[in-house]
Amino acid sequence: MVNLDIPYGHRLMITFGYLERTISLLVYPIALISLSNGELEAGVITTFGSLVISPFLIFFGFQILNQLRRKEIEGLENLKTLIQIEIIFYLLCIVESIFTENPEYLISYLLFLPLSIFVLIYWGAPSHKKYFESFDKL
Repeated sequence: MVNLDIPYGHRLMITFGYLERTISLLVYPIALISLSNGELEAGVITTFGSLVISPFLIFFGFQILNQLRRKEIEGLENLKTLIQIEIIFYLLCIVESIFTENPEYLISYLLFLPLSIFVLIYWGAPSHKKYFESFDKL
């Protein structure tokens, strides 16, 4: 049995993940109400993402965070896939915001995109894979 130290910031990143997904879960009904009342002017991609894609990202995010907390290596691979999907979605929304001239959405997506890239780089580090593989061999 190989005893590896836990990677730096591992627990903190999982805690931040739970916090972010919880906030997303709380904001989701507010966004739906605002979209249905016409208070938010959003493009097709942003509206589709808010109505259809967002709930899946939230609940799969919770599932992946639970896998990471239980030190399952599948959670690490699932997280990379989920973050890549989020990055593609953010890029589509950025392009849409530029063409629809919606600066509020553009600024918000430009803030979330680097955060998602940082999370992808953090969890993609070889130290995490080695750490999870050491538990997989037990």
